[in-house]
Amino acid sequence: MPLAAKYGVSMLPTILVFKNGEVVETQVGLVPGPKLQEMIDAHVSA
Repeated sequence: MPLAAKYGVSMLPTILVFKNGEVVETQVGLVPGPKLQEMIDAHVSA
């Protein structure tokens, strides 16, 4: 199974945030840099 199909990606750009091997957040469409950083920071332990 292609990777895009495995995760239900049908449009580009699509950003999947993984934590411990699981998708914890998905964003479809363009994302401004600060929003992208917020998405990542929300799931990264300091």
